Amino acid sequence: AKSKKAPKTKKSTTPQPENGNNTPIKEIRLTKHISNLKEKFYRFYGANEDKLVEVLKLRRTWESSMFDFPSSQLKEYIPSVTIKDVPKAKFTELSKEQFNEKLPLERSINFRYNENPSETIAPGGIAPNQRAQVINTGGLVTDIAWLSHGSETAEQILAVAVSDISDTAIAPEFSLLGYKNYKSGFLIYSLDTQTYTLTLIKAVIHNWGNSWDLQWKNHRGMGVLSAVFNDGKVRLIHFDYEDEEDVSYTEIAEPSFEYELPNMKITSYDWLGDKIICGTENGYVAEFVLGDKVPSYVHHIQSGYIFSIISA
Repeated sequence: AKSKKAPKTKKSTTPQPENGNNTPIKEIRLTKHISNLKEKFYRFYGANEDKLVEVLKLRRTWESSMFDFPSSQLKEYIPSVTIKDVPKAKFTELSKEQFNEKLPLERSINFRYNENPSETIAPGGIAPNQRAQVINTGGLVTDIAWLSHGSETAEQILAVAVSDISDTAIAPEFSLLGYKNYKSGFLIYSLDTQTYTLTLIKAVIHNWGNSWDLQWKNHRGMGVLSAVFNDGKVRLIHFDYEDEEDVSYTEIAEPSFEYELPNMKITSYDWLGDKIICGTENGYVAEFVLGDKVPSYVHHIQSGYIFSIISA
């Protein structure tokens, strides 16, 4: 007798949601609907196994002292990596001509103050007046950040994130939901607090799209600049200080540290001590310990885009 073959089942043709990398997005389920113990454990405590081992060791130390806390068991938390341990980023030197070819910042602006006649400020120009200095970066400014060295008489540093894209109304590179890699840059200025004059000291190119949420951290040399980029990652860039008269033109070959989440785009972040708290495009919040690429936790708090995070 011939054996009957099992009937073939048709594969579902229901389209699956995808992110900017064309990879399926894992379905988000409420904790009460999760039956897998391991998955539920990771949802509550994170997937960083090294951190979980540390927690279990601490638990064993305290489990016999539920109502009596011996002071000998108290230990000061010492992070394994601090901001002082951030290595220098790697750069490739460029000539001014090479920089302008890779990132053409060529837009002029017209400036007028009070009743004074308007004047044209060429790309890269700085126009001083009685109350301020007007800088024309030659491109679109997406964010700025000041670095103070702690003294009113000390030199102050200004980082400006720039793009050579001018038509932002229709440019697909500025899509909130897209993963885009294209050339943008930073212009680093020095402010002389005695004469209140600004001087361009560094012009830097990277290939990570636009950047925002710029923040400085004091460090030996110039400092560490952090930002979130349009490709969905947070990067730390340790700039060295070069006491030179000429402008330094470079391209970033490798950042100091880089943080990302699989199948998610980081859209905002803030510092909490030596930790980085990130928000994503689909409502997740994650914590990275400085120098650790695996997040301590990833929690889903809402279904929408997280535009900003402020920690206290």
